[in-house]
Amino acid sequence: MDVTFEARNGSFTLEVWYFATVKQIKEMIYKRYRHFPVRAQRLVFQGKELEDDRNTEHYGIIQGSRIVCLDLPESLTMYPL
Repeated sequence: MDVTFEARNGSFTLEVWYFATVKQIKEMIYKRYRHFPVRAQRLVFQGKELEDDRNTEHYGIIQGSRIVCLDLPESLTMYPL
């Protein structure tokens, strides 16, 4: 399914598997945009930050959904939050 991600510098669309975990989606984003490390990504859908171990079905993410993609400065990701 195609999902659109809204980032600071614009939006982009990725094809995401229907049961992909949030962690897998973050890894897909990193493979496409190397300047966006997995541990610096925060994904928000319908006002809720997505947890890495949950999947798209859990959050009700479907074809055409829009996810906000936030990033933290690398200096803030050296230690887990």
